[in-house]
Amino acid sequence: MRSFEFESWDAGRVQVNKEFAPILSRNGLRTFDALMNYSGGQTAKNVLAERVTTRIDLDDDAGRTHAFYIKRHTPAPVKEYLKAWSRFRKPLLSARFEWEAILNFHAVGISTMIPVAYGERGRYSFLVTESLEECSKLSHWVRDENPDEEQLEEVVKQVAEITRTMHRAGMHHQDYYLGHLMLARTATPRTIHVIDLGRVLKRPRLHSRWIVKDLAQLNYSARMLDQKYQRVFVEHYFQRPKEECDRSLLNRIEQKTEQIARHSKRHAL
Repeated sequence: MRSFEFESWDAGRVQVNKEFAPILSRNGLRTFDALMNYSGGQTAKNVLAERVTTRIDLDDDAGRTHAFYIKRHTPAPVKEYLKAWSRFRKPLLSARFEWEAILNFHAVGISTMIPVAYGERGRYSFLVTESLEECSKLSHWVRDENPDEEQLEEVVKQVAEITRTMHRAGMHHQDYYLGHLMLARTATPRTIHVIDLGRVLKRPRLHSRWIVKDLAQLNYSARMLDQKYQRVFVEHYFQRPKEECDRSLLNRIEQKTEQIARHSKRHAL
């Protein structure tokens, strides 16, 4: 569980983690405009024109270089609002939602990105996080590292505990695939960080449909693993033998997994 202290800059338009205030100040990034319009760095993700993520390197007073990611939101097309409203859902089109999710994850002890700065003005917003260095996506780790049974079981139990903690806190991810779980390559024990929290929602009471969606996404992305690891996950997540788990709920997870598989095949995802 980790907490942070923040400073308010630029007439309240920017919130800054005090730990990173000196390096942002040193690099002239003290205002909303300076951060929103920063032209340095390399594009890391540009799937949507209205939401672009850039990796930036900044030097501190001692000459050390630190890596960050800045995700900038510009006004989304009207259709994105209509799509959300047509499903009776809140449009999640601001960096504020991911900023709040990051803080909520840290508050319940789930490791994720370190928040550096957040700013919002009208329909424009940004989020800055510290880069997670020396980490691998779990999907790549499983595919490329050839982990042994003991390592796999340990990681599966960790993921189950993270997922259980998230759901017990009333939060659901909505993009809960192995590619959004980062495994530290050097730390002992090997920490798992949950990333891409832009669609995370926190609810007073988490309906089973959202639990099913998260677990089905995870199940689909872990389909390359032996079925015995599915049992390990289920029993650790539900804290009981698989035979004593809610059979109807498990069936719904399997049905949703198959639905995701059909959708992915149809759209070549």
